[in-house]
Amino acid sequence: MEKRFLLVIDGNHYSDSVIDYGIYLARMSGSQIEGIFLRDLRNTQYIYPILFDQPFVDTTVYTDLMDIERANITKSIQKFRDRCDKEKIPFKVHFDEQRPLESIIARSAVADIIIIDGATDISDIFPDTPSSSLRELLVDAMCPILIVPRESHPIDDIILTSDGSYSSVYAIKMFGYLFPELHGLKATVLSIEHASSHSQVSHDPAIADMIKRKFDNVSYHIEYGKATDQLKAYMSDHGSNTMVVMGAYGRNAVSRLWHQSLANGLIKDAKVPVFISHT
Repeated sequence: MEKRFLLVIDGNHYSDSVIDYGIYLARMSGSQIEGIFLRDLRNTQYIYPILFDQPFVDTTVYTDLMDIERANITKSIQKFRDRCDKEKIPFKVHFDEQRPLESIIARSAVADIIIIDGATDISDIFPDTPSSSLRELLVDAMCPILIVPRESHPIDDIILTSDGSYSSVYAIKMFGYLFPELHGLKATVLSIEHASSHSQVSHDPAIADMIKRKFDNVSYHIEYGKATDQLKAYMSDHGSNTMVVMGAYGRNAVSRLWHQSLANGLIKDAKVPVFISHT
């Protein structure tokens, strides 16, 4: 069944890894990709402070920036088209100059997944991880998001993170629906707990049965300690050919183990793709 993948691409900083992962997953599943090209919203007004704290807009500099940016985006779109033609992958191109983030969120309602570089930043004056633009997508997108690192690698094994909540189970289920072609890979259900807690997933027969039906080669592993530290350490032992699956980023995720601080830490340092889904 053909799926629709939205590839979010910063028109000023073309990401080969977004295209690499998008084409790899689209070819594997016989799906279509849509390149969503973004402009840098920080260039919409080029403002300098002057006396009495009154700003003015330097329209000359702004016009020059716009010309340079449009040339960069045009070049990025052509590069994307050429790559898709070469790989014989069906594709579309979309460029919303005025409301790019709102456009992506609206399109996510009819898309199967968004693929985006974790370094994408089109709306922050000061750097943050993740950027406000990426945070907005993580919370408001109506489909799962795959956050990819700068360098792409083949996927050999999958880490299915779980805190025992049904949010994390839902993410595993969505990943299974989207990528049945990956079911044969080695999959590890990873729980990170305090010494006194017990994983619901590994002890719930119904959930364990669902995971077993989705993945042919699945095992369970429990680490104890701080979630961010333990997951990073576990990932470092698995190398760059791993994909991480995790539950909700926003929407009441603060009360869960896999909350924003963990996701933020992964996005900042991840050398592997991270699949995030929320109910």
